[in-house]
Amino acid sequence: MAWLPPLTVLNATNLRGLVTAFYGFSSCVSLADITDEHGQEHQVYIKAFPKAGDFLVGEVLLWGLSKLRDLECPDQAWLMVIPATMLKSLYREVDWLKEWGEEVPCFVTSSLIADAPPQTCSAPVETEELRKWSQLDEAIALVEWLANADANLGNLVRLPWPGGVTYGLIDGGCCLGLSESNPRLDEPHLDKLRPTRAGEAIYNKLADAVYGVPLASKEAISVMNAAKAHERLLKDADEFLTKELSRILGDASLVLVVMRLLRERASLSWLTRNTHAQYGSFSLSLTA
Repeated sequence: MAWLPPLTVLNATNLRGLVTAFYGFSSCVSLADITDEHGQEHQVYIKAFPKAGDFLVGEVLLWGLSKLRDLECPDQAWLMVIPATMLKSLYREVDWLKEWGEEVPCFVTSSLIADAPPQTCSAPVETEELRKWSQLDEAIALVEWLANADANLGNLVRLPWPGGVTYGLIDGGCCLGLSESNPRLDEPHLDKLRPTRAGEAIYNKLADAVYGVPLASKEAISVMNAAKAHERLLKDADEFLTKELSRILGDASLVLVVMRLLRERASLSWLTRNTHAQYGSFSLSLTA
């Protein structure tokens, strides 16, 4: 059985310096130098969210399940608590103290390419080339499973690969339907994402950009076949996710609701009613 080790929590003593600031739609990302729990030095991405919320949950979900799915993702990840005053030096327009208090929880990852600075890894994503990606359907299925509301082409990193290119999914903060206007997880919000409420599911931007939605039968069946692995993946990730989500959310009952939702969305049983099925936000025609 595959296994994910628990994430180490680092703090300001591990941060050697913030190098460069990148501005995203809903997050602030810094290229930084850190020392890990073993004293080893790394150049990493540090992601902080200007709006206080539960965005770290989505980052952990996307990273952990991508890793178990053998989709390209950073080899290492950490959680880090950074003083608001340090982030203020790079992002002066953000009122970190008002949103988070004196310490800001952040998600930290290594580069997608080992021993390469993160900024060298990205290049524009071409839709025609993307359709040739061998793991495209696995990625679309994962986006749908996690209800990632922001899986646009800007959140794919194009990576050189022997004989061609591959891609890595990044930016999981909007998983479980989170957004700047809806930054917190609670039971009413999560209930809207349950399969019985598929009409209110999250729009799959990756599927639409590549195939268009609703999907045609061929693409729909291919995505469904890719989704067959989700129940196994969730079993493999159960201990890791339960521990990390408990640490982030601090609410055991809410963690149970999140895990229940993930189990329900991992199941294919709700996809095969009659001859048509709702796969999240887009219809799958299961007939020719």
